[in-house]
Amino acid sequence: MNEFWNLDPIYKGFDDPAFEAELEEVKSLVAQYAAFAAELAQADPAEGLNNGIAMQEKIIHYVEKLAGYCSLRQSTNTRDAQAGSNLGRVMSILSGIAAPRAAFQNWAANLPNLMELVRADENLKDYEFLFSNIAESSAHLLPGIGEEVMAKMELSGGDAWSDLQSYLTSTVPVHYRGTVTNLSSIRNLAYDEDPQVRKDAYEAEIACYDRIKDAVAFALNSIKLETISDCQLRGYESPLHRTVKHNDMKMETLDAMLGAMDEYLPKFWQYLKAKGKALGHEKGLPWYDLFAPMGKSSTKFTAEDAKAYLVEQFSDFDGELTAMVAEAFDNAWIDFYPRDGKAGGAFCAEVNCLGESRILTNFDGQFGD
Repeated sequence: MNEFWNLDPIYKGFDDPAFEAELEEVKSLVAQYAAFAAELAQADPAEGLNNGIAMQEKIIHYVEKLAGYCSLRQSTNTRDAQAGSNLGRVMSILSGIAAPRAAFQNWAANLPNLMELVRADENLKDYEFLFSNIAESSAHLLPGIGEEVMAKMELSGGDAWSDLQSYLTSTVPVHYRGTVTNLSSIRNLAYDEDPQVRKDAYEAEIACYDRIKDAVAFALNSIKLETISDCQLRGYESPLHRTVKHNDMKMETLDAMLGAMDEYLPKFWQYLKAKGKALGHEKGLPWYDLFAPMGKSSTKFTAEDAKAYLVEQFSDFDGELTAMVAEAFDNAWIDFYPRDGKAGGAFCAEVNCLGESRILTNFDGQFGD
């Protein structure tokens, strides 16, 4: 069974003619969308709404594939300069949609009968929630070319600082028991059954942070500053209020969730104190034993064992999920092991990935396949 995932079904590499062809297609689509947005004042409302959604979804179709591939490459190797460079190309082209998208949203939000139009159209009905969101959030859009300026500045601002933070944490050398390893491998030792291994690994992890702490702190503070500035420009009360809004949540819901957590914290404290005592710690549970396994188990899982176990468990209640898990193993969608320059194991289902792509961030989660 493959230990590393195979991304060839997406592109064979950055020299794959399909990559450049689809990148050019995105350029063309963005230009077409800009021209469309410039003529919205004369557009038939229902036709304009349908065309706007269709064009944005077409752009997203290609961008998710292009940026997803770059991000997946980079997620397994932050030193992959080609991946970083090409991801920058994709996002730079995508930033060109920011201003026309804002124009489309403003135009749609100001239609006096927007929701009536949406509910009366068989195609638009599926986007009722989307358009209600657009109507409500249009007040936070930046005027003029503000959206495009912000999108372009993010590439060399918060996004670049985020990339630096990821690069530093994935490449910092960790000295452990006479060997040099990486942060992903050392963090996995927090689950080791040997208490001395857990303690030594924790101390090695803490020691390695001293090499990168200033640069990481600088990066995180710069990301926070950009976020605060963005919220001020858009008229959000705070970054928290912006996050809640972008996640379609009410503050009351968040407060209720946090309140429930506060209410049950004593139960977690009791558990952690009991775990500490069980592990021989009378003065509380030290951090290096927080994830210590309890009890004994000699079971070891190979990749083949993991596949058989998951397929068996899922087969009892969901055939589609069972088939997807089997396909993920068989078609090398899984990258199992940490290595230098990599944050950890990862999973890819076609072009939908749990990686570092900023596509949904740039689109505020509003459009996609």
